[in-house]
Amino acid sequence: QLLSLRAPPTVAESLEQPSESLPVNLVLADGSTRSIEATTASINHQGVPHTVIVWRDVTAQRSLERQFADGQALFTTLLEQLPMAVVLHDNERIVYANPYTAAAARAEHAEDLVGRELRQFVHPDSLRSTLERLEQLKQGRAVGASDVRFIALDGTVLDAEVRAVPIKLGDTQLTLMTYLDVTEQRWNQHRVEYLAFHDPLTGLRNRNAFLEQQAWVSAQTEATLIYLDLCDFAAVNDRFGHAAGDRVLVEIAQRFQCLDERVARLESDAFALLIEGTPDVAEHLARQLLATLEAPVEIHRSSVTVRVRVGLASTVVCGANILELLRGGVMALASASSDQLAPLRQFSRELSTTTTDE
Repeated sequence: QLLSLRAPPTVAESLEQPSESLPVNLVLADGSTRSIEATTASINHQGVPHTVIVWRDVTAQRSLERQFADGQALFTTLLEQLPMAVVLHDNERIVYANPYTAAAARAEHAEDLVGRELRQFVHPDSLRSTLERLEQLKQGRAVGASDVRFIALDGTVLDAEVRAVPIKLGDTQLTLMTYLDVTEQRWNQHRVEYLAFHDPLTGLRNRNAFLEQQAWVSAQTEATLIYLDLCDFAAVNDRFGHAAGDRVLVEIAQRFQCLDERVARLESDAFALLIEGTPDVAEHLARQLLATLEAPVEIHRSSVTVRVRVGLASTVVCGANILELLRGGVMALASASSDQLAPLRQFSRELSTTTTDE
């Protein structure tokens, strides 16, 4: 009757020999099943061989083991399918990486990352802060979210938001790290910030960036504004089209920038530059800027010569207010001749009075 229980086929042979614990499933009268561990030993009693069987009910333990195995399988499945990188490391080398991590690191398989040094993937810009956080994790302290720059196996630089917590598996101290790729998000953020202070066509600083210099102007003993206006630039657009006109503006901007990267584009055909010093110093730089436009711009197999008028305005005359400097520069510009022989004019109080009277 004992051998009719749900036991492995080897139980019948094992009963006649001393054995280790054997797993056996007992089917009770009500049809329920109990898991037991049976230990057998052969004895000789009064010349008659007997087998002693001692068993222990391990039904609850086996149930817990199955639940743990099922939970572990579920946990592994979740890690494998999570749409974010998950890495388990010992603060030096990678112990586990899920498939999303492999894709982010440009590895063919997640197993290809196991055993590699973690710092191999950290960009030099983030290495110091990352090592500091790893030291905190070694001490069993969790670290908050942080921005880390990584380098994939193919050299691609990635921005990520990283969270890490120390965990213990047995006697081993490990770190569970999640990695959310924010490269595109950061790029868009930087792009928005860039466009807020730069002209999208020429790459020069825009009016917003120019006006941000108010504090700098206030701190100078004397500063001078150089205001440049392209004469009759609308004619270029009318003759060649706006696309060609844009190419001319880009060429002019590049020439200006090569001479002084502080040049800003304030309007479609107006540029400005603030320098420390007197109008005489500014005039010298302004004439250098004019000289960059002596060579014509080639467009549609035609040569376009761009003429420029320049207005200068000093804080000594206009005061340390950037808007007043712009006003003075525009007024000086209005009195400057479009003739290349006299394209430059300095703002003065007399000019202000004359302009007001007119």
